[in-house]
Amino acid sequence: MQADSTLRTHPTLSALLAAGNTEATFTNYARKVLTAADITVSVNTGTHVVTVDVTDQVWTAAGGATNNSVGALLTCYRPTSGTADSGILVLTKHDYVISTTGGNLTATVPSIGTAT
Repeated sequence: MQADSTLRTHPTLSALLAAGNTEATFTNYARKVLTAADITVSVNTGTHVVTVDVTDQVWTAAGGATNNSVGALLTCYRPTSGTADSGILVLTKHDYVISTTGGNLTATVPSIGTAT
């Protein structure tokens, strides 16, 4: 995986993957699609901070037959269903170092707060 300073230069998922960064291929891996029910937005009008939180994401029986060493989680924005990777915007990258072994894999994405 490239250094964060280099990863920031890739605006789309296809650009990030074309630069030699790899997507997981472990047994039972699939990209997660978040819905409104998976996202909580809180607005603190006193501190002028908006916090976004995502529910924990679980891959059941991750790995086993094919395992990966995972280094990061990405959150991306797909404008419409079926958009190609070249149209998927990379929003955040979270360090997530783990190796799959066939057990459940649970990813907890930290809340993100931004000043308004």
